[in-house]
Amino acid sequence: MPSMRQRFALLLLPLAAAIAWCAVAGYEGLNGQDAHDYLRLAREWTAAFSGEAIPRMQEHPHGYPLLGALVGATGIGELLALRSVSAVALVLAMFAVARLLRVGSSGDERHESPLLAFIFFGMSLSPFLLRQSLTVMSDMAAIASCVLAFAQSVRWMEDRKKLRLFWMLAALVFGLLFRLAVAPIAVVMVGWMLLEKIDQRRRLAFLKRASFLLVAVLFMPSIALMLGFPVEDWSVLNLFRRAHFSDDGYLKYGMPNLVYVLLTPVHPGFIPFGIAVLPFVRRSDWKEAPVQLATLVFLAYALFVGGMPYQNDRVLLLAQPFALMVLWPAFVRAWAWLLSRMRFPVALWAIVLAAQAALCLRAIAPFIRQARVERDVIGRVALLRPTQVYTHGLGAACGTYLPGVKVTELWQGDVERFTPEAVIVARPQDMHAQWMGLAPQRNWQKALEKGAREAGEHEGWVLLKVQ
Repeated sequence: MPSMRQRFALLLLPLAAAIAWCAVAGYEGLNGQDAHDYLRLAREWTAAFSGEAIPRMQEHPHGYPLLGALVGATGIGELLALRSVSAVALVLAMFAVARLLRVGSSGDERHESPLLAFIFFGMSLSPFLLRQSLTVMSDMAAIASCVLAFAQSVRWMEDRKKLRLFWMLAALVFGLLFRLAVAPIAVVMVGWMLLEKIDQRRRLAFLKRASFLLVAVLFMPSIALMLGFPVEDWSVLNLFRRAHFSDDGYLKYGMPNLVYVLLTPVHPGFIPFGIAVLPFVRRSDWKEAPVQLATLVFLAYALFVGGMPYQNDRVLLLAQPFALMVLWPAFVRAWAWLLSRMRFPVALWAIVLAAQAALCLRAIAPFIRQARVERDVIGRVALLRPTQVYTHGLGAACGTYLPGVKVTELWQGDVERFTPEAVIVARPQDMHAQWMGLAPQRNWQKALEKGAREAGEHEGWVLLKVQ
């Protein structure tokens, strides 16, 4: 019988297969503007180590790019270092969940079997988690920090060792250095621990604790605004809206934000087996403090994200591990029920694995394609030898692939005059659907009126050359 460590190593096979696929496809984890921004910051930190100016924080916390620069200093470079941090973060999160759920158990095969299956299908083969572990993004590092903090808080509730509180706080601080979105989770965890200390006899019911902490989270945007953080678009009303108008343009969705965020436990991109284990959920599950805390963290973060004027599975991904923890007791019951009635196990597991692998392919393939399209479009821009590039949606990518060329984002404001021999690149369909009447659409229309001629098109991206 293989040891637990050997069996845990099997959980890494999906990640290894995904990394191999990315290598064959030429995917470097660089798609979307945030990824290129993180790479730029990491390289600026590397330069700072040699005496150049320390990069200033503008939009993203610098924990992730700084870590990428430190790891990259070993000789592997910033890009590979950032990708490695994301991949290792998924492994750390899986390991933390495995250790946490084995606490207090005998570790026999009957317990390890559902535990390994739970982590395999809920984390290792979670389409959005696996996809994010392949990207140059800070999300997985923040998720791993939050999971480690949660594990330490649960262990503290069991053995009351003060050192665990220190490690919990340290993990939350690292999480905030990776992503400021960790703040609602930190408020709930720290608040829960303070209530535990104050209410040693646990006379304060869960609903009272939850109400107090949820109200504290909902007041966070007001506090953040007073401190100068950019959360002015947050609103309780956004929870009930399907259409949003903000700095991101006009966005319309099929369901209100509140429904979207609360569907995380049953969304196949987050937890593919979520809907299947719902019949096995019991009210008694919430008698356990870890499930209560996980539920509260999930609700607080989901409500916070739901107040933003958009729907984004990447932003919501921080809630996934806590929704998963809530479903653990139901999964154990479902596993026992399945084993008692399963007549053709090999065929069943083959179908389940194939279905979940297909979900992962469906989640990852668009990222690979998007990165390839971005490179191809910028390659076409480079052939035009522009004196300057004006763009909407490719600014950071141009900084990576066109070093030394001045880049101006069309959403920054109205462009008074376009530089001769410059290239303008954007997606016209986005201009009319999402940005009508805003700076990107106005600038695009002005360029056409001033005589900029079309110089190429690729996958919906149109290139204009200024005369």
